[in-house]
Amino acid sequence: MFFVNARAFVERNVNDITEIIIQTRNKRNEESLELPGGRIDLYEPLLDGLKRETEITLEEE
Repeated sequence: MFFVNARAFVERNVNDITEIIIQTRNKRNEESLELPGGRIDLYEPLLDGLKRETEITLEEE
């Protein structure tokens, strides 16, 4: 079995300044920055999964 991940560039405008959303990933002994996204469910359309994962990321903000 293999897994599919999708990532997206997400822009937002705050006070006339364009920002690109990134998130931190904290794993044991590792910290990194990544684009919003995540694992796509089996048989889930790619764009639907990307939208779902991006919304989850933005809700956590």
